[in-house]
Amino acid sequence: MANILYGVNGEGAGHSTRAREVILHLLEKRHTVHVASFDRGLRNLKEDFDVTEIYGLRFAYVDNRVRYRKTLARNLVTAPQAARSLKQLSRQCEEWGIDLVITDFEPISSHVGHHPPAAGHLDR
Repeated sequence: MANILYGVNGEGAGHSTRAREVILHLLEKRHTVHVASFDRGLRNLKEDFDVTEIYGLRFAYVDNRVRYRKTLARNLVTAPQAARSLKQLSRQCEEWGIDLVITDFEPISSHVGHHPPAAGHLDR
């Protein structure tokens, strides 16, 4: 069975609600699932699963509309936090021997999946 990293976006409840069902299915099929999330996703999933807290990139909204410049500016300011989270999650994936990364709109886990450690397990 696969050893899976499942990254879940923490903004809102939709991503974590969907992820909960997928994770339960994967566990039922006897896969090992390591969950990574932030904010609401973390709060919604941590009671039922072992969830690694990561830094979450966020959208900036004004009047219920995404403001792209504000989103970019806010995320650039917090880039050092995102980099630390990326480094931590990469290390953990190497320790866990991750075979596969699934993401529900979560960019840090996606990056880990696309850039596995040189001696990692993701390149099988």
